[in-house]
Parts: sequence; structure tokens; C-alpha cells
Amino acid sequence: MNSRTTAQIEDTAKSKLEDTKSKAESELREEVLQLKEDLAAIREDFRDVVGGAVRTGKYGVESAAEVVKTAAKSAADKSCEIGREAVHKAEDQVVAHPFSSVATAFVGGALLGAYLGRSRS
Repeated sequence: MNSRTTAQIEDTAKSKLEDTKSKAESELREEVLQLKEDLAAIREDFRDVVGGAVRTGKYGVESAAEVVKTAAKSAADKSCEIGREAVHKAEDQVVAHPFSSVATAFVGGALLGAYLGRSRS
């Protein structure tokens, strides 16, 4: 009877071992499937984040370009306005002092002619 009891204990132990092994394999498969799902979700989230960063970067570059464009246009407009004011002031001075303006132009032209004449020699 002792050998029969030992055989029964061994059979019971083997059965429980097989059940435990089967349960562990099943749980392991479930965990691997869950990990695969989690990795897929992380991959999708990463793709969304990178895509958002690219869109944000593109928007930032476009926004910076727009700011530079606006600043350049503003500077150009201001320069044109300053140029127009200088021309109007010069016209006002010519109208207010016509003889002085002609004399100044004559002297300036003579000096420029003399300078250019010397630089050729």
C-alpha cells in the first residue's frame, strides 16, 4: 500500500505540476499579448507626438517668417517715408532759396568734376 500511496502522490503532484505549468503559460501568453497592445499604443502615441512636434515646428518657422516679413515691410515703409520727407524738405529749401540752391548745386558739381578728373589722371 505504501508504494501505491507513493504512486498516487506522484501522480497527483505531476497533475498539479502540469496544471500549474499550463496556468503559468496561459498567464504568460496573456501578459505578452497585453505587452504587445501596450507597445502598439505607445508607438501610436509616439507617432502622434512626433507628428505634432513637426507640425508645431513648421508652424513656428512659418510664424517666425511672418514676423520677419512684417518687420521688414515695416522697416521698408518707414525708410520710404523718411526718404519722402527728405525730398519734400529739399524741395521746400529749393523753393525758399532758389539762388542758393543753384549755387550749391554748381559748386557741388564743380567739386565732383574736379575729383573725377583727377582720379582719371
